[in-house]
Amino acid sequence: MGCHPADPDEGAPPGRHDISFYCDDIEKTMSELRGRGVEFTEAIADPGYGLVTHFKMPGGVEAQLYQPRYKKKKR
Repeated sequence: MGCHPADPDEGAPPGRHDISFYCDDIEKTMSELRGRGVEFTEAIADPGYGLVTHFKMPGGVEAQLYQPRYKKKKR
């Protein structure tokens, strides 16, 4: 489980897994993924820490795609 920098120190309920993918431009990434057949389950929302949406993965797993407000440090 990951912890988002803007979230309080709370974990997900037992048995639940959250998978998130980071991107720099959510609209561009969604367009590219739709072109490859990815199905998004909701519109882009802004929960405060960035722009997010969710999409279906094989096996019935749903994952989050997000464009954060913060900038990742380059390594």
